[in-house]
Amino acid sequence: MQTRLVDFYRNVGFSHASLYNDVQTILGEVQALGLTDLAETAFVCKKSSELINDLRKQLDKAQQILEAVVCKRWSQLPEPVEISTDYILAQPKLKMQPTFPSERTDPEGYATLMRALDIPEHCWHNVRLHWPSLCDHITSLAAEGKPFPLGLKKITPQYSLAFRQRKRIVENDKVEDENDNPF
Repeated sequence: MQTRLVDFYRNVGFSHASLYNDVQTILGEVQALGLTDLAETAFVCKKSSELINDLRKQLDKAQQILEAVVCKRWSQLPEPVEISTDYILAQPKLKMQPTFPSERTDPEGYATLMRALDIPEHCWHNVRLHWPSLCDHITSLAAEGKPFPLGLKKITPQYSLAFRQRKRIVENDKVEDENDNPF
């Protein structure tokens, strides 16, 4: 693994441990603080939480982009290979995300889809399509090379990776004892 990635992970771990301890210290001081100090502490916690949440969103976005690039490159290989390093085993996953027509806004498309799914017309008013199950069904059809049901507006591939960690990024990145600092 690249040194800069190990350093990045180590810095995240140090920051996490330090901030976690700071939060515990703040919570331990609650009874000793006056009303205005408590209000300011709550405000600082709120603003700090917003900053950390923003960073989490950026990390999630980076992860999604990187996983999509890995999956796309992997799918373009002449022969699919195992994505394996000393640290991880990564398995590409593809899930199809269709856009279903609405009964109210696109009744014609909705009728086409319901017919394609072999749902009798007299049952349509009693049927609610279960979106996760239909996504799984569409993904299965794609894997088998079968055509998609008519009536779907748009089908977007969603790429992700399933990871299995083989080796720790940093040797002491797992807490053995709850009182131990992991870094």
